[in-house]
Amino acid sequence: MSEVKKLSNIIKFDSSKCTGCHNCIKVCKTRALSFLDGMIEFYKDNCILCRKCINECPTHSLYYNIND
Repeated sequence: MSEVKKLSNIIKFDSSKCTGCHNCIKVCKTRALSFLDGMIEFYKDNCILCRKCINECPTHSLYYNIND
């Protein structure tokens, strides 16, 4: 079952696809992401919407969605 978490108005996270590789956290220069209890924690005040986390995610668990 897909568990989609809205991280911002645009960025979403599907925990069922996440493998915990932490690639998204490693590339985030503004420290907008962390990993806690198997879930992505998102600090929207730090995010500059550069999309590096999305581009780095091998399972597409982070994605850009402007339709919702």
